[in-house]
Amino acid sequence: MPCVGRRFKPLPNETLVLKSRTYTIRPHPMAPTSPFAAEGRRAVVYNLQDGAGAKWALKVFRRAFRVSSLVDSAALVGQYQHLPGMIAARRTVIAPGDEAAVECPDLAYSTLMPWIEGNTWYDLLLNPSKFRPQYDHGASLRICGTFLKVMEGLEHAGLTHTDIAPGNVSVNLNTLGVQLLDLEDIYVAGIAEPDVKNMGSSGYQHPSAEAGKSTWCAEGDRYATAVMAAEMLLFANPDTESFSSDSGLFGGDRNTSTGTQRFNATFPYLQSVAPHFAELFRSAWMSETLDACPLASQLSQAIAKVPLPPTFRWEPLTKGPQGHITQPSSFNGGFRIPTPEPPEQPAPQPPQPTRKPLGPLGWALIVLAGILLLTGLVWAFVAASRSGMRVQSRLVPEQRDLQKIIIAPTIGTRGTHEVRAFTSNGETSVTNRLVTGHDFNRALRTTKTAVILSSPTRLLRVALEMTATTGADSTRLRDVVMRSGVDRAAINAVEGPAFAFSCSGSNTVPCPIAF
Repeated sequence: MPCVGRRFKPLPNETLVLKSRTYTIRPHPMAPTSPFAAEGRRAVVYNLQDGAGAKWALKVFRRAFRVSSLVDSAALVGQYQHLPGMIAARRTVIAPGDEAAVECPDLAYSTLMPWIEGNTWYDLLLNPSKFRPQYDHGASLRICGTFLKVMEGLEHAGLTHTDIAPGNVSVNLNTLGVQLLDLEDIYVAGIAEPDVKNMGSSGYQHPSAEAGKSTWCAEGDRYATAVMAAEMLLFANPDTESFSSDSGLFGGDRNTSTGTQRFNATFPYLQSVAPHFAELFRSAWMSETLDACPLASQLSQAIAKVPLPPTFRWEPLTKGPQGHITQPSSFNGGFRIPTPEPPEQPAPQPPQPTRKPLGPLGWALIVLAGILLLTGLVWAFVAASRSGMRVQSRLVPEQRDLQKIIIAPTIGTRGTHEVRAFTSNGETSVTNRLVTGHDFNRALRTTKTAVILSSPTRLLRVALEMTATTGADSTRLRDVVMRSGVDRAAINAVEGPAFAFSCSGSNTVPCPIAF
């Protein structure tokens, strides 16, 4: 038992026995000589592993918070472990009379529950530049929608968390899942009131808290839910990065100058991405009471009305022997667009009346139209040649089943880029010097996905200038430029899996950029 002087002081890889099962204290991934633990205001949570390899969380409360009501609270929340986002409700309390608590009194009323993978919303707020590459508009809609479904489930069950705050909401950016933490103070109608009622956390506290209104009520989560849902949408907007703090993106309510200024600055973005939700959020922001705030179900329905972009799956880039980012030949990094489902077959049409065959006049008109079309194409080609547009070869083969285009610098030949067109029948490769916006624009229109592998400087700038005059979808290119410029040294300094869209360096070392 990792107990020193009857105090719980575990070391990495030490074992302890709880409820007749043996667990191992896991070392911290960034500091192997320290236990993997997260410290909060009321408790320290340790990461354990059982003999089967499953991960668990042991929540060891500080002396002032070791109270017998934790046993009743665990029994209460355990009834709702089937609800979405309530994995932490599967918990076991170590009673003071248990062998582990007798040997180490610090473990009295400690709680054992499944370990939840992911990061708290607090982690994302304090390090936006680290997490934003994985958090685009599509991810923001899905995470916000999942969070609101979790809160809607509590609402229908008659539960109130009472402290929706960044540290109590966990987000998994790989699965886009959301889980609630710190379930000890959940409100259910009819149970005994706690000695100290929760008033809400800074940045998520309704203005009525100033008059003594607590969140220990059926409507206690409504205001904080609306604020956090709005933050989940806003986090995808790089313009909000400077607003991130441990008090959320708004940092106050309508009665504070900071809260008012940030609401006014961010509300137009909310209106542009989710107009119905934006109006509900405005009503919560301006509400006089918690009861006047919209329900979680109303917010959830508003987000469900927003069209979702295609689903993306994030895959980590791998590191080479010296810790440098490597690029597998199969493009094993960044966002990957899944293979689209085949279109639905149209319903059978009723028999159509038989058309009469064309007569001599009809065939003559068709031949004349073909001659005119061919003449126009010849003149267009001559005009393009005279204007200096030099196309050395076709950029994209004329095939209808193109899946992806990859453009990468040709090693050893300055200014030349290799073009690979991936189809369901195989791969073709040609060489083309990108000198006009016409070819680049055609690539974007011809294929479902265009992937450029290059340094995030010259080629992207040239491509953006090209599309400015050809009418291509420059929004996607701005997005590529926005995501580029990640310094290679900064990527190599990251411990564990590294995520990046691009990196700086020589043109002979392609950097992954996807859009």
